[in-house]
Amino acid sequence: MAKEVGMTIDLEKRLGEASAGGPRRPPLPGRALHPTVRHSLSKANDASALEAARDATLRFLARPFWAWLSLIHILLIVGDGAFFFFLLVNWQAMCVPDATGKCEPRNWWYNLSIQVLNALFTYGVALTMAWRLANAHHLCCSRRSCAPGRDLYGRPTDAIWFSVPVGHRRAIVALLLGNTFGQFANQATRIVYSDFASADGFPGNVWTNVFFGQNMLCAFAAAVYQAVQESRVRRADPQRFPPGPVEKLAALVRSRFSSVQVS
Repeated sequence: MAKEVGMTIDLEKRLGEASAGGPRRPPLPGRALHPTVRHSLSKANDASALEAARDATLRFLARPFWAWLSLIHILLIVGDGAFFFFLLVNWQAMCVPDATGKCEPRNWWYNLSIQVLNALFTYGVALTMAWRLANAHHLCCSRRSCAPGRDLYGRPTDAIWFSVPVGHRRAIVALLLGNTFGQFANQATRIVYSDFASADGFPGNVWTNVFFGQNMLCAFAAAVYQAVQESRVRRADPQRFPPGPVEKLAALVRSRFSSVQVS
């Protein structure tokens, strides 16, 4: 009897980990929301119309379809990014630039590669905007508790994102929203200065590069900031929060380095 109870508890624990999107589902760049929060998207009995609409949107974005699409999204960014880089450093055989920098059709393809990259980046921030805005509302103006360990409804949760201290979560979300709206502004500049000549000349070259640099800096800072904070949460309570991809990679590097030193 005790053995059967133990097996039942173990099964429930495994199912709970799967439904919580635990360490078996590492986050991928471009995913619509953090994979560990799926179990926190169930609607509360006293949910408002706004909260119900938010939950429906996030549950839709949590479907596996978007995770698979994110892989395609990443591959397109890598492929077009490589093409853009080769044209940027002039590793091409299409033409030889003259003294004014004119080189067709290289300039046309160069501008097209930038436009495609911008569209891919805009898709990424549009996909993640609902999750970022939901957290901004929860952390700044919601009637629900946003204390560490509490989900969007103020309920206890094991999702690691909600265990990051409130002040740090606010800073991370602010950076992510800076990335979101900075990319929208950058996309607008690429629509206004849509051809190579206007984007390469003044003032197009200023506006397009300012917002590009700003939103990329926000994205990088938010990614590093979040990784550091979640790593601290894992170190503080390793039984509750097993090592994530970053910690596993760091442990692998340390073990390889130690083995090299020993040999």
